[in-house]
Amino acid sequence: MVPLVVVVAVLLVGGLVTGGIVFAARLGGAPQHGSAPRGAASGGASGSASASPSAAATYAKLPDGCAIGAALPKRAKGVRADGSNSSDQQRLCQWESLTTARGVALNVTLTLASDVATARGSYRNDLDYAGDESANGGDEGNVRRLPKLGDEAFAAAVAGPIISGKTEADAITYPLTGAKVVARDRNVLVVVEYRAAVYDEPRTGNTLHGHGMTYDESRSAATAVARHYLSLLA
Repeated sequence: MVPLVVVVAVLLVGGLVTGGIVFAARLGGAPQHGSAPRGAASGGASGSASASPSAAATYAKLPDGCAIGAALPKRAKGVRADGSNSSDQQRLCQWESLTTARGVALNVTLTLASDVATARGSYRNDLDYAGDESANGGDEGNVRRLPKLGDEAFAAAVAGPIISGKTEADAITYPLTGAKVVARDRNVLVVVEYRAAVYDEPRTGNTLHGHGMTYDESRSAATAVARHYLSLLA
């Protein structure tokens, strides 16, 4: 287990949830999938006449973002899935449960790019961001390439709190640690972020303390989830 220490500059973002307001304070600068890659020109090597047929082939649709089946990690068992913000080009699903004893947050994002070059650029943006502490503020790091997962894939350790409450005054800070896995197959990008913690130490004000999920556990589970969604592509 990873001891949790929270030292953050909190950015409060209101969102409607059952029973109150959630204030998110993490990963606000992460690249937006589906946008043009930074520094990439239109076209590129993947669009040249020399590109192989397999490299040029693309998927036309995405699977259901909440169709996780048996790949649902054990810490998220029994948590209700929420895929209400999905579209044809991007499928989102979230499993989140926060109590004063434990917290878990699993987020799956499937993005259908217009072509392979755009998806490749988005993947590289994510990879660069995960490895650049000056950009991600230390929320991500310890990047590892993942072989035999789509066309290319990597994992990164992630950490950051979720701040949730009916009002800002009674909002509780739930520190969470875990892993993010990003995998690309042709023109589809699969992003899985899995974080959790057990709060078994005295709290400080409205901030909980305890032990976060290890990188090894979270990376293994997130990789299995990403592999599952890649298997659903057709």
